[in-house]
Amino acid sequence: MAQSPQFHGRTERHTERISPYDGARGEATTWWRNTHETLKNYYPDAKDKKSRNQWLPLIREAMQGYRTGVDRVNEYIRDMKDGNGLVDVDRLMAKFCLSMDRNSLPLLP
Repeated sequence: MAQSPQFHGRTERHTERISPYDGARGEATTWWRNTHETLKNYYPDAKDKKSRNQWLPLIREAMQGYRTGVDRVNEYIRDMKDGNGLVDVDRLMAKFCLSMDRNSLPLLP
């Protein structure tokens, strides 16, 4: 099982963990909702596209146990980069969650 990525919050003494995403069927949206809230709490000034791009390494690291997820995120990043090389993280993750959760719907009880 992959370890949760760590980052420093508002104080150097506090270390927050992002829950790893393991590709659980139908859980991508819930995972992203929780992760998004955690990132917003610890990066409160990350309100624009440029500052939210600092989240991408943490998101990828949280998926290290799920190689397909990392590959899909990287593919979407390549497709969605703007002229400055930046990605709208919220749009990227909405696309990722939609693709992951939609593909799992027929398999849910």
